[in-house]
Amino acid sequence: MEKVKQIKKITWLFLSAVLLFGLLAFRGPQVNAAGAYSIQVNKGTNVVTVFDSYGNAIKAMPCSTGYATPLGTYGTKAKYRWWELDGPSYGQYCTRITGHILFHSVWYYAKDPSTQATKEFNKLGTTASHGCVRLATADSKWIYDNCVVGTTVNIISGTAANDPLGKPEMIKVSTASRMDWDPTDPDIRNPYNYRGASVDVSAVPRTVSYKQVWSGPYAVKAYDTCGNDISSRVIISGKVNTKKLGRYSVSFSVTDALGRSASQVVSVEVKDTYKAKITGVKSKKTIEYKSSLKLKKGVKAKAVSGKNLTSKIKVYIKAPGTSKYKYCKSGKYQFKKTGTFKVKYTVKNPYNKKLTSKIMKVVVRDTKAPKISGVSKKTLQLEAGSSVNLTKKVKAKLVSGKNITSRLKVTLYNSATNKTTTIKSANKPAKNNGVYTFKTPATYIVTYSVTNPTSKKKTTLSKTYIVKDLAEPVICGVRTVAQTESLGNHIFLFEGVTAKLQTGADVTSTLKATVSYAENGTIVSTSSYAYNGSTTYTFEKAGTYSITYTATNPNNGKTTTAQVTYIVEDRGAPETVESPTQPSTQEDSSTQSDTDTSNVTEP
Repeated sequence: MEKVKQIKKITWLFLSAVLLFGLLAFRGPQVNAAGAYSIQVNKGTNVVTVFDSYGNAIKAMPCSTGYATPLGTYGTKAKYRWWELDGPSYGQYCTRITGHILFHSVWYYAKDPSTQATKEFNKLGTTASHGCVRLATADSKWIYDNCVVGTTVNIISGTAANDPLGKPEMIKVSTASRMDWDPTDPDIRNPYNYRGASVDVSAVPRTVSYKQVWSGPYAVKAYDTCGNDISSRVIISGKVNTKKLGRYSVSFSVTDALGRSASQVVSVEVKDTYKAKITGVKSKKTIEYKSSLKLKKGVKAKAVSGKNLTSKIKVYIKAPGTSKYKYCKSGKYQFKKTGTFKVKYTVKNPYNKKLTSKIMKVVVRDTKAPKISGVSKKTLQLEAGSSVNLTKKVKAKLVSGKNITSRLKVTLYNSATNKTTTIKSANKPAKNNGVYTFKTPATYIVTYSVTNPTSKKKTTLSKTYIVKDLAEPVICGVRTVAQTESLGNHIFLFEGVTAKLQTGADVTSTLKATVSYAENGTIVSTSSYAYNGSTTYTFEKAGTYSITYTATNPNNGKTTTAQVTYIVEDRGAPETVESPTQPSTQEDSSTQSDTDTSNVTEP
């Protein structure tokens, strides 16, 4: 009978392999690529370990392999968001390793993430599959998302020594229902995403008598995301010293197998059961930085017998950041540091030598407006295109000296656009490391502001930058190659010639043209003309003419020049050139009908 079962199993595996091969062929070829990761599957421990390209182990996952899981090294072949498994059943985030062996989630009864088999999920970390490598849904999705097709998978049968990151703990789900969500599934519909670990401190006692055992650690209860009792994992921070009067804060915290944490803080009071008492000590007082207090004022002590022990009271102070109390003999103290001070009052009962003590917390706050340094009030003039680090050397401090530069807010107002730009927001790095380029001429106002986080008092400073375009203008449209003209011809001096500043501002109206006539290399006459689009110049003599154009930056008087040379020759009767704005007459047309107008030269 056992042999028949084995034959049936082999036959089923063969048919499954054929079916899978057909499905793979139908799906078409998959792209193979060398990935950034490699994966080790340890059948001996049911642990999957992911290594980066340098061979460093970066992630460990509990898994369930099977006796049919093959050993060896493979490259992943394909990925499937859902895949039909035996049963039929279904797996999420499947990655084919070889043949019918896949990485996939614990199987589902239907292609529905709320139908995962609860008993099978609880088997993770043990041998339980038919050969595939089962994983928690989050882990199978990680491989699906991060490991490309072609990723190396090495399947071994090793020991815990082969798992460099060890074997992660796996949470257990309730099997009251045969199907449920995988608690690791990141699907937003997963109800487990809205649950977490919890700590129940309702039974923890809030008071304890002097020198008695506090039972709080035994009364706390903790539960993981799936409702399992994990009280044994509770971590206790803080201590209740029953040999010393006062209030103590004890924190109970726990983290479950899904990495979800919870904590509760309990305030426990140790009560003095003896008759000596100290009165008039406030539990908390808030004062301003550098304030002075008479700490003994209003504080009294007495024994049950009524004996006044006020004169025996001693005051000790522990400053923030220190571990020891310092004796304050006079009881008068100036608080020169912000934070929470502890003021301890002690008195000994002369009848039993037991020490009674009370502690007052003095919270010292700096509520005054902060100070900003490094901002000059002097107005600066800049050339357009200049870059300035608006945050360099600018600092903000509280009156108590605490650096709050990170809380600075820096804005820049542009008068030309009437817009304000944020250079740095409070508690955020400055844009472009605080460097700003003033591209266009305008008046810019940089405002620095910072707020005291305690009192919300604000300090604001401003700095003005006047930005102008101070560079030499650029002249365009002047020909660089010498021109030839006929004696008696006219040209329009400024036709096609323009001038602009670096910022693009048009300063053509500042153009001037100086015409110099030379004979035998010697300038014999010079004429200057201010810009006018219709200004013409007539070449009345044969020879060499130089026309020099000058443009001026109105912001600072800087000038630039450009020059063109005309060689004027005597070719006979001069040609007539009409202004572009003056229509031709019929007589002109007949006169020029045989003239090649292409000989008219523009400047």
